Amino acid sequence: MHRVGGTADDEPFVAAFEGIEIDSSPGNAAGIAPSAHSVLTVSLVDEPGHPTRVALDRVLAFLAEQLRS
Repeated sequence: MHRVGGTADDEPFVAAFEGIEIDSSPGNAAGIAPSAHSVLTVSLVDEPGHPTRVALDRVLAFLAEQLRS
């Protein structure tokens, strides 16, 4: 979990935050462009194991976890 500024009043929101980083450096193994911005939509590569698909799956699982709690 990454802490992103805020105050004690923000704690419930901070606890419900999970940062996901995807390598978009030049020449990365997945071929993700350095300019990739919307890796869950426009730049999504919908193939099992691709970093953008892994990120999407994790985001969906995270949201489901939050809805169950």
